[in-house]
Amino acid sequence: MLEQLGYPYHRLVEEGLASPVLAVSLEYKSPARYPDTILVQTRLLEFNGVILTIGYTMTREDGTLVAEGTTRHTFVDGSGHVVRLRRDYPALYDLLKEETP
Repeated sequence: MLEQLGYPYHRLVEEGLASPVLAVSLEYKSPARYPDTILVQTRLLEFNGVILTIGYTMTREDGTLVAEGTTRHTFVDGSGHVVRLRRDYPALYDLLKEETP
């Protein structure tokens, strides 16, 4: 998702950031079996400057819904301390705020 927004994850790493997962929620709707190809669509649901919530929709190629879920993330520096994106990484902060409904 970050790649599609023009701020690939490797850029976060190069800047000394990581984005650990704080929570995961997933609801299965129908089974997926080998050799199904699963398409994963992501969307930004919420960003408050510290916590980012991402939504996921997983479908088979025929459009059948397989699962829906969310993850919550934060951003930390190399020492594991939560960073304030607005102050320390304004380009990323502005991008996430702009892309969040």
